[in-house]
Amino acid sequence: MADERKAALRKSMLERRDAASDDMVQIASDRILRALRRVPEYSGASALGAYYPMGSEIRTQKAIQEALSAGVRVCLPRADGASLDFRTITAVSDLERGSLGAWEPKERCPPAPPMDAVLVPAVCASADRYRLGYGRGYYDRYLAESGAFSIAVCAQRQVVRAVPREPHDVRLDAVATDERVYR
Repeated sequence: MADERKAALRKSMLERRDAASDDMVQIASDRILRALRRVPEYSGASALGAYYPMGSEIRTQKAIQEALSAGVRVCLPRADGASLDFRTITAVSDLERGSLGAWEPKERCPPAPPMDAVLVPAVCASADRYRLGYGRGYYDRYLAESGAFSIAVCAQRQVVRAVPREPHDVRLDAVATDERVYR
């Protein structure tokens, strides 16, 4: 039942997100980065997990570049079977297209150290800090084991009243939008 509700919500929210212009996605992304700078767990991180965006996802390139320039260890995920394997990058040139089409660290990149904070992509999220992803469970499995402060990033228009939940769904520490941060 929750699977069906998740699938329907995922479909409608992806349609809504994909309908946003590139300019609107970039404006929201810039505002989210400004909001993230005010989150102590993010701004004080010495090792930061992030993702490289695809399609209409919130753009994280500026956050990645800003962190690299500040000497923060930046770690991005590689899809490894049913799990995420975060690797440390030193430049965007350390990325290649992965099996799922996402940009991910090359195999030669060193394993990630324990991360202080992790930016998590979201199709949508709720004010009570649950997110809906793409349905593969990668981030839920990773975050259940990680001690990192987890922050979903999405536009405010992607915040919904409630996300259908299952026992394996992980509650995030924060949701950062272009209008506010939910904690």
